Amino acid sequence: MSGAMPQHYHIPDSRRGVGWDESNVLLQGSRLLQPLSDQFGIELDQINFLFCEILGIVAGTAIRLWLPAYKAFPSVRTYRLLACGLLGAFMAFFCFGIRSLYLLAVTTICYYITRLANPRYAQLIVFVVAVGYLSYLHIYRMMKDYGGYNLDITMVILNRPMMVIVQKITAYAFAVHDGGKDPARLKLPDQPRHAIRTPPNYWEFLSYVFSFQSLLCGPFCFYDEYMDFIEGNSIEPSSYKKTEDAVKKAPTLSEGGKAGQSTEQVTEAEMLPPPQYHPSPLWPVTKKVLAAVFLCYLHIMLVPGVPLDLLTEESSLSKLSVIQLMFYLLIGTTFVRFKYYVAWLLSDAVANASGLGFNGYDELGKPKFDLVSNVDIIEFEFSQNMRSALIAWNSCTARWLRYVAYDRARFLPMMATYTLSAFWHGFYPGYYVTFISGALFTEAARWARRVFRPHFQKWKISRVVYDFMTFLTTRLCLAYVTFPFVLLEFRYAWIIYKALYFHFHVLALLAVFVLPFFLKSERKPVKDLGSQKKSDGDAPKSPSSDRLKPEQGDEGVRHRNLSPAGTVTGPGLEAAPSTHKDVQFANKPATG
Repeated sequence: MSGAMPQHYHIPDSRRGVGWDESNVLLQGSRLLQPLSDQFGIELDQINFLFCEILGIVAGTAIRLWLPAYKAFPSVRTYRLLACGLLGAFMAFFCFGIRSLYLLAVTTICYYITRLANPRYAQLIVFVVAVGYLSYLHIYRMMKDYGGYNLDITMVILNRPMMVIVQKITAYAFAVHDGGKDPARLKLPDQPRHAIRTPPNYWEFLSYVFSFQSLLCGPFCFYDEYMDFIEGNSIEPSSYKKTEDAVKKAPTLSEGGKAGQSTEQVTEAEMLPPPQYHPSPLWPVTKKVLAAVFLCYLHIMLVPGVPLDLLTEESSLSKLSVIQLMFYLLIGTTFVRFKYYVAWLLSDAVANASGLGFNGYDELGKPKFDLVSNVDIIEFEFSQNMRSALIAWNSCTARWLRYVAYDRARFLPMMATYTLSAFWHGFYPGYYVTFISGALFTEAARWARRVFRPHFQKWKISRVVYDFMTFLTTRLCLAYVTFPFVLLEFRYAWIIYKALYFHFHVLALLAVFVLPFFLKSERKPVKDLGSQKKSDGDAPKSPSSDRLKPEQGDEGVRHRNLSPAGTVTGPGLEAAPSTHKDVQFANKPATG
C-alpha cells in the first residue's frame, strides 16, 4: 500500500508548511508520545501508528478471550461489534484528530447512497464518490507535500486510512448490488459468496468500516467475512474436514498411536487432533510480530546506506556501469520493501490476535490464519515469475481489485484493473510507470514461460537451471519495474531507464510480439474425435475431453472448475466446500 509507512524519519524545519501547528492537538492528533519521537528520531505519526498496532494486539486478544463469538448468546454479537468499531474510532481520533470526521462523513454518505439511490446504479455512484474523494486527497498531498511521505499538512494524513475505507465501502456497495439480483445471474464464484441479501443497519456498517483490525493499514476484508468473524461462523468445529491427505500424513503407531493398538485399529479421529472452537492464534501473531521487529531494525539500519535518492543525480549515474546500476536498484528496492512488510505484518497480527483471519484447518488439523493476509514474504522474495510475485504482494488489495474491476469490466478488464490500482495509489507519474511496465512484463513472462519452459522439463538438472534462471530474472525485473514507484517522478524514471538503455522494456516487447509466433508453430492441430469411429471394446470418449485437460507450462496446472458457490468440482467428484480463501483468486490479476 502506498504510504503505508513514511520513508523518512525526520521532518526538516524547512519542510514544515504553513499548516503545521504543533499546538493544535485536535487537528494533528495525539502528542502524548512526542517524547519518544524526540528520543528516537522517529516521526510522531509512525510512533502513533506503532502504539495503535500494539494496542490492537492487546485489545484483540482481550476480545477473543472475553467476548468469544458463541451463537448461543446473541448479545455477544452486539458487544463485539461495539468493541471493534469503537476501538477503531479511538485509533482514528488518536492518530488523525478531529480530521477523522472526514472519514465518517464519506462513509455515511456512501452508506445512504446504497440505501436510497436506484439499486441499478447505486454501486457506481458509491464508487465515483469514494474514489473521487480519495483522488482529491492524493492531489492535495501532491500540492502540499510533493514527493514526500512526511505529513506536514494535517489532511494529507487521511489518505492512508481512506485507501482502506474506499476498498471496504466500494466492495460493500457491489455486494449489496449482487444481493439484489437473482442468484442464477451471479456467474462468478465470489459474487454469491460475498453478496449481501439483507443490508445491515448503519451502526453495523460503521463497525465494519472502522474496525480497528484494518482501519490504519488494512488488511482489507469483505463484509461477509467480517460478520462471520463477529458471529463466529468461521470457527465452528463443523468446518473441520479430515481429508484423505490428512489421514495419510497423520502419525503412525510408532509416532502417535496408542500403546497396544495396531495401525489399523487407530481410528481417523485418534490420528488427527480434534478441532477447537476458538483456536489460539498465539504462534501466528508471535511469528508476525517478531518478523516485523526484525525487518524494522533492518530497514532503519540498511536503507540509509543504499539511498535510492542518489540515483536522481545524473552525476552519480554517470559513475555506474549498467551492471552496477542494476545491482544498486536490486539492493535498494529490496531494502525499501522492508517498511511495507513491517506495516503489513503488524496489521495482520492485530487481525489474527482478535480471531479475524482464521481460515479453517489444514490437512494435519492445524488452524490457518491466512484469510486476510496482505503479503507472503517468502513467496514474493523467492518467486520464479512476475505473476506469482505480484499475487503474493498486497494480496488483499488484489482481491478487491478483482471483485470491483476485473470481474465486472466488459471491455479490457486487465487495463481497467491496472488503471483503478494506479488511481487508488495516487497520481504520481512513477506509479503509472510501474503499473504499465508491470502489465507489460507480466504478459511477457507469460509468453516466455509457454515457449521456453517445456524445453527444460526433460531432466532434473535442466529444471533446476530453469528455476534458478527464472528466479534471477524475476528479481531483476522487479527491481527494474518498482523503483519508479519509490522515486515517484517520471523524470527520474526516464533518466535511469535511459542509463540502462531500456533493455528490459525492449526484451519484454520482443517477448510479447515475437514469441507467440514460435508457440503457434509448435502447436499440433486438434483432431476431431467426434468423427472417429469407436473401436471394439473402447470406452466412449468425449469430443471435448482433450480440450478440458489442464494445460502444463502455462502458469502451472489450471485449477478445476468452480461452481458458483465456490466449491471445487470435477469429473467423478462431488461438490465440496473449499477451505482455502477465495480459491478462484488463483487466477486473479496480479496488481496492487
